[in-house]
Amino acid sequence: MLVSLVLILEGALLLLGFFILAFDSPFEVLLFWALPLLLIVLLVYLSVLDFRETSRDIDRIFLEASESIRAKIKQHKSGRV
Repeated sequence: MLVSLVLILEGALLLLGFFILAFDSPFEVLLFWALPLLLIVLLVYLSVLDFRETSRDIDRIFLEASESIRAKIKQHKSGRV
């Protein structure tokens, strides 16, 4: 949810900066574009956190699947013998 809100805000600022606003001095431009730049940094940070969490979830899923397969193989072998 937070990432979605940041993306919407980023899109609105980019729309304003490129098509609607006109600045008189380079300092005003710098001040305006500082916020979108910080939002991009925030998005990268949030993406890294999400990637770590997703990676842990995938590792957990594969571990549970491999344990289940081992248990079924062991059960199948013990049933045969």
